Amino acid sequence: MAASLALAADPFIGTWKSDPSKAKPSPGSASFRSDGIMTWNAVTKDHYQESWTSKNGQPAVTPTGEPARVVDIYLDGKDHGAGGNGVVSIAVRTDERHVRMTVRGPKGTTVTDDVVSADGKTLTVTRKGTGANNGRVLDEVFVFTKQ
Repeated sequence: MAASLALAADPFIGTWKSDPSKAKPSPGSASFRSDGIMTWNAVTKDHYQESWTSKNGQPAVTPTGEPARVVDIYLDGKDHGAGGNGVVSIAVRTDERHVRMTVRGPKGTTVTDDVVSADGKTLTVTRKGTGANNGRVLDEVFVFTKQ
């Protein structure tokens, strides 16, 4: 029961709606990042799944028309496969409200910082680096509000 309470108090868990007026996407960024809905679910204490829907509730799609995949986030500091093609991710929780994920692949490395505000109402996602699969330069910020 204590584990369930700990997960319930986790500031990341829940549904987050993007605020397009505060988004600063890089060229070629998936539109669902700046105008979609992101959901964080706990699988276990250190394993989360991040999923996306579009603003109209339909499944989100990537710029190539592929469905956005569910992202497994393991906060154990170890390499985990991330979508195939030699891409690996390493994620850690730097404090209660900050998760940092590094994704490395054949075309580059991206560092993503997800930070929940002290009041738990805002999630800011900052992505910097080069796309692991596509080599696209990333220097972007997305802001979400808790639903």
